[in-house]
Amino acid sequence: MNRNIILFFKGIIIGIGKIIPGVSGSLIAFNLGLYEKIIYSICNFFNDFKNNFLFLGILSSGILFSIIMGSYVVSYFLNKYYFITMLFFVGLIFGSLLGFYRQTKLKTIKEFGIFIITFIIMIYFSFFKSNNVYVFHSTICDYIYMFILGFIDAFTMIIPGISGTAIFILLGVYNYYLDIFKSMHSLNSIVDNFIVLLLFGLGLIVGIIIVSKLMNYLLNKKKEIIYPIILSLSMSSIFILLIKTFEERINSSSLFIGLIFLIFGLKIGKLLNK
Repeated sequence: MNRNIILFFKGIIIGIGKIIPGVSGSLIAFNLGLYEKIIYSICNFFNDFKNNFLFLGILSSGILFSIIMGSYVVSYFLNKYYFITMLFFVGLIFGSLLGFYRQTKLKTIKEFGIFIITFIIMIYFSFFKSNNVYVFHSTICDYIYMFILGFIDAFTMIIPGISGTAIFILLGVYNYYLDIFKSMHSLNSIVDNFIVLLLFGLGLIVGIIIVSKLMNYLLNKKKEIIYPIILSLSMSSIFILLIKTFEERINSSSLFIGLIFLIFGLKIGKLLNK
């Protein structure tokens, strides 16, 4: 099969990770052997413009296609079978995380300390999340917030182990985020949301450039610091999602089915690592 077609399909897989709560798209890219290539292409974009543009363009097309089409499926299952769906996603991200953990085992007291401190900070800030669903009111603050959300999304896209959807759930903007991308199949909807999409896109581009350069430096110079942080962010995201999932009232049959899907997600996550 043509390698560009394979790259497009890998983009689709990464895109699915972008819309599934708790799954890190960048961690999937890491598992697919694309992460370092992506960082290199972004940081050295103009040094080999043609090849980097082609590589990032095809990959981004697959990601965008997956987000637009997959948002319908994910939204449906979250609305109809929230508990079961969330347990499946928790298993999926935990299974995907195992491969990363094998490469980042904590070996020193310093690394273990960084892991614990990061974990505590994430759990602490999770209690400040709003239970309200975000509503866009077309104010200046809302438009600025769209740019900030784009930057946050870039941050979660680039750093392995951090789920953008998990962060958006904690911020209360996940449903709004899904609705925006679901509307992109319609030209009229794109026109109606043009400014929102533009600001989000600008924040995304600026964030990708800045965070990619930062990660390129940290991965080359500070692995003993950045790896424990990434691992801790991943583990804390799973822990927070589990707490949020079990806040729902559940019956014994849903719990049993949910545990089956948790194991199923774990198996698929491990498969992605291979």
